[in-house]
Amino acid sequence: DLSRLIELHPAFGEPDVLAQPSPALAEAHFGKGLQLYWEKNYPAAEAQFAKATSYFDKDARYYYYLGLTRHAQYQ
Repeated sequence: DLSRLIELHPAFGEPDVLAQPSPALAEAHFGKGLQLYWEKNYPAAEAQFAKATSYFDKDARYYYYLGLTRHAQYQ
């Protein structure tokens, strides 16, 4: 059935914009994470840095500060 094939085939679906890398969104979460980090709100900063890495995983700063927040909480 052609209509079912068209309905189910991924080539005919709409692209998932959030599944694509988004450096702008990542940078927004990174900035918020830095603010929270310097306020010593490490759990909230960790969440922001984790979101930054999920939006764009090619920036080492996101992982560096993610590690710093985890180190500050679990030492």
